Amino acid sequence: MKKFRIPQEVQVEDRIFGPITMHRLIILTIGGGITYMLYIGTQNSGFGVWFPLVFVFGSLTLALAFLEPFGMRFHKFLARAIEFFTLPRLRLWDKRYSQDMLFLYIRYTSQQWKKLKSQKVPEIEVYNLKKSQKEKVSDLLTVLSSDLVDFSDESIQKYRNAHKKNMKNKNK
Repeated sequence: MKKFRIPQEVQVEDRIFGPITMHRLIILTIGGGITYMLYIGTQNSGFGVWFPLVFVFGSLTLALAFLEPFGMRFHKFLARAIEFFTLPRLRLWDKRYSQDMLFLYIRYTSQQWKKLKSQKVPEIEVYNLKKSQKEKVSDLLTVLSSDLVDFSDESIQKYRNAHKKNMKNKNK
């Protein structure tokens, strides 16, 4: 019987030369080309004009190619940082909507929240749902069945009781 060698580290990028991978080589080529075009376009303007431009774009190219903060590539890190600072971080829980749609996590700006709050949301009836949807509601109610949520409203109590009946029927 023949023995075959199985590659062990398939998630590691292939190296072209030293620490240079194909991804880094492409970034360095494009960034180097842009930096060189900036140099050619501004070399007659004097050292004080072309050097800062070339230095900034060269540094950005090297950062994009070689820096890996928190184990992720630098362009992904920049994209996530921009997303963090631009997207709203407002999380709201409105008991009125918990009765209707069981909102767990809402990510809206305050203006969008005011518009949403003024709309009437139809009530979900557990008994008219398909089997797969009932399972999803059942899973959601498993999360909600902890003591962290106030179940004083009748509609929430109805969902909780329906979930308990479903769990008893499954256990039989």
